[in-house]
Amino acid sequence: MWVEKDYWMPLKMEMSDGINVTTEYLNIEINTGVSDDVFEFKPPEGAKIIKKEPVFKRFSSVEEAQKHAPFKILTPSYTAGCELKSVSIISNVLVLTYSDNSGTEIVITESLNQSLPEEGEDVTVGDTEGKYTEMFGIGSVAFKKGDLLITVSGKIEKEELIKIAESIN
Repeated sequence: MWVEKDYWMPLKMEMSDGINVTTEYLNIEINTGVSDDVFEFKPPEGAKIIKKEPVFKRFSSVEEAQKHAPFKILTPSYTAGCELKSVSIISNVLVLTYSDNSGTEIVITESLNQSLPEEGEDVTVGDTEGKYTEMFGIGSVAFKKGDLLITVSGKIEKEELIKIAESIN
């Protein structure tokens, strides 16, 4: 890739994946006198302005996050010695992150109206069915509690993940 050094605009790209493709940009003009107000959005008169909530929000506590969550947040009573480090909501998915001093990290996600994954090993979480998967040494237990899909993930033994999952209320 060739890039114009002052504005970082691509000038030419060459790609090859069995087929060679070259794209070149010619006659590029930058800052040609177009006024900045051309790029300023002015809503039509009478339009209703709706401000969207940010997609990602970090909270100082579960109680603070509860004010913004679209469901009752459930937390574990057993965390394998890890402490709560962060609480976030990302597009209506709650993320609780726990860790300890040794670097162990447990991530719990909660989301509404999601299906249990089809892939994975069948496991029992309390009195409900769940799925266990492992990828790159990170285990994950997914199960339903009412309308919530809850996933507990971490680089810890499957039995510990299930024990944490069973303690979530």
